[in-house]
This record gives sequence, C-alpha cells and structure tokens, in this order.
Amino acid sequence: MSRGRHEPAAATWPGPDELVREVTGMVRTALSDYGEWRGPIAPNARLDADLRMQSVEFAGLRAALAERWGPAADPEPLLRSLDLAGLAALTVADLAGHVHRAAR
Repeated sequence: MSRGRHEPAAATWPGPDELVREVTGMVRTALSDYGEWRGPIAPNARLDADLRMQSVEFAGLRAALAERWGPAADPEPLLRSLDLAGLAALTVADLAGHVHRAAR
C-alpha cells in the first residue's frame, strides 16, 4: 500500500535505519530550499553547528515532519526540553529518534 505525501504513516513505520535515511532526506530538502545542499549529511550531523540550518529552514523541516508522520512528530516538545547547549548539539539522529518515539 502506498502512502501519499500528505497522509501520516499509519500502521507501518520504517525501521530505525530507514527512518534516519528518511529524516536525513527531509533535512537535505529543507537545506536545499535556499540553495542546493551538496555535502554529505551524517546521522550525527548537528543541525546548527555542522549544517548551519537557519530558523526558516528548521520551520520547513518541522512542517515536513508533521506532514509526513502527523502532529506528534513535530519536534517542538523535544526543543522545549533542551537548554541552549542541547539545541546546539541537536543532530539528525536526535530528530529521527524523536519521530520514532512519537510513533509509540
């Protein structure tokens, strides 16, 4: 069964590795909205320090996560739980972990 882009995932969620790949692709898309991102994006890439993600790009990423997996996938609760150092250290894998937990 194929899901459309606007339909949240229902019963079948990707495994952890596939989830990281999918979130990585969404990060790449968000970064490419203002110019093509050409470099590699590793799971441990920090959104701020390594990828230099701007707030407008992150807003687009948040919307894409919620659109793909439903409102629970929006990382707002994760962001509220972090101090400034935690926000600076937030990685692609951290976002994928949040999405995975949101599925539960």
